[in-house]
Amino acid sequence: MARKKLIRESKQRTPNLRILIITEGEKTEPNYFNGLKRYYRIKTAKIVITGKCPSDPNLIVNEAQKMYKKSYNERNEYDYIYCVFDKDNPEKYNAAM
Repeated sequence: MARKKLIRESKQRTPNLRILIITEGEKTEPNYFNGLKRYYRIKTAKIVITGKCPSDPNLIVNEAQKMYKKSYNERNEYDYIYCVFDKDNPEKYNAAM
């Protein structure tokens, strides 16, 4: 009788995503995104939410660039970066985009 070779398939874990969300509000927007994180029980991604930026879209984008460069230099860069701001001032919005 021939013996069957049993080969165990190795499971490869997908690497945890690193996500940065920068908002203009210090409380409302971070609370909203943290609430979503809890509601959907997101535990496989490292999500950093900061709301310590002024409400100028350009400054928010500049802060995102600084934080990305810092994470890149530390060899721990973000996979996705989201800048969240109001579209109240079309000129500033367009410049930030």
